[in-house]
Amino acid sequence: MMQRKNKVKPTSSTVISPVSSIDDDAISSSPSKPSSSSALLRKNSDQNAIDATSKNNHIHSPSSSKKKGAVVIATVKRNTWGTQPFDKHWLNLDCCGLICASMTYMLHAYGVYSFGWILLPPWFSVMDEDGYRELTFGCNFHRTLFITIAALAVFAHFKAMTTDPG
Repeated sequence: MMQRKNKVKPTSSTVISPVSSIDDDAISSSPSKPSSSSALLRKNSDQNAIDATSKNNHIHSPSSSKKKGAVVIATVKRNTWGTQPFDKHWLNLDCCGLICASMTYMLHAYGVYSFGWILLPPWFSVMDEDGYRELTFGCNFHRTLFITIAALAVFAHFKAMTTDPG
């Protein structure tokens, strides 16, 4: 007698266990007539296995799959930022790119500061007799418009930098 171990994945309707030995009828059967599948595989009639099979229709976490006897095929490490397929947010973590992006945001901030608080007030302001400079409606309008456009440019740059191009 020769022992054979069959590795068969169970389906969702039946639980199949490997046969420890082959019957003599299966060995003596003719090659043209296939042997019955009950000689090679037997169904597990254990009620716990049937209950577990009916409950296994959903995906298990690795902790619950160890308890039920299911095989974990792969574990995926999901990073918060990166360019791998399973990463949560797409961002190329290249040092040069991150430094250039931070310089871009600093240039935007400096542009808002220099345009709104250094360049515009001398053009759009009125001096009081006390020497106090009062900003006009045109200054506030242009300052608000420029800050809005700069904020939209920063947002567009951030979305372009953190969106998967493919």
